[in-house]
Amino acid sequence: MIVFERSSEEGESGWGTLTEVRDLKRGEHSSLPAISLDDWSTEGNIKGVSLIKIDAEGSEIGILRGAQKFLQRFKPIIVTEINDVLLRQGDGTSGEITEVLRKHGYELFQLNGKRLQLLGTAAAAQFCEVLCLHVEERDKAIQRLRARGFSLGGSPKGTVNEQNFG
Repeated sequence: MIVFERSSEEGESGWGTLTEVRDLKRGEHSSLPAISLDDWSTEGNIKGVSLIKIDAEGSEIGILRGAQKFLQRFKPIIVTEINDVLLRQGDGTSGEITEVLRKHGYELFQLNGKRLQLLGTAAAAQFCEVLCLHVEERDKAIQRLRARGFSLGGSPKGTVNEQNFG
């Protein structure tokens, strides 16, 4: 079981959080059953997962800690928010997120609208939206993204360019 605190702000549903990460003691608290992605994916007849979105207000590292076998098995595209301030409240860091994902064969790209920029260092990931592509699936994913109007590029350091994705 986990305890979730709803946002106390009227009309704001996106700021709820796990109380073990951050408990403001102002919103409604609910106890809910929870399961790790590793356990979920082995319990049922899950044949594949192609994409996951993780935006958990500081709980992202806990989710990834419980998804080691899941990531290795499915290699899904991951879209996640990295917010170092919230991650530190949940006993994690942006560096830990980038390390876990890279250990599993992911390349990380900062999302800026429809522009992708290779994320060079953990310091660059203090607060951003990140697209994580497994190296085995990267070229195929990049082609699909290009077909939908995404572009690759960015700063001189860590720049992704079209030549990298023949």
